[in-house]
Amino acid sequence: RPQTPSMAGCVHLDQGCMAEMAPGPGRVDDTLSPTLGGSGAVVAGDVAGGIWADIGTPQRYLDLNAALIAERGDSAIETPSHISPSAVVTGSSVGARCRIDTRATVRDSILWENVWVGVGATVTNSAIADSVLIGDGAVIEGAVIGAGATISARSRLLPGSRIDNAQTV
Repeated sequence: RPQTPSMAGCVHLDQGCMAEMAPGPGRVDDTLSPTLGGSGAVVAGDVAGGIWADIGTPQRYLDLNAALIAERGDSAIETPSHISPSAVVTGSSVGARCRIDTRATVRDSILWENVWVGVGATVTNSAIADSVLIGDGAVIEGAVIGAGATISARSRLLPGSRIDNAQTV
């Protein structure tokens, strides 16, 4: 079945427009756009190329990164980082100053900066924030791990796991 095209974008409002909006939370589409359109005000727009995505959930965030990595054709690895020659990194984005040790595997995942993946650990379809330590032999699948967390050696995180910042598991 045909897909309905979706629209996305950024809105730049001057101070005069902001004065037209009701106080408190609201959506520009619901509150301001009808007012401006009905008043005869000039509303300008510009079409930009590239990918627009709603990354409001961890899975959408991973899906977007997977699409961007697929466009590149390979994993994105920032320097400086240390990837052991026996480690496997595929379909992933690895931030600066990461360390992926001997026999570790990182697949379809996002590692922010300063992440350490221990010997023989496996990270799959996961988002790992800054300064996370993943212990030797740990297995992480479909998880979101907050900044500064520590995942103990030989731990297993199942799909849907969420680890808070600085938590030790």
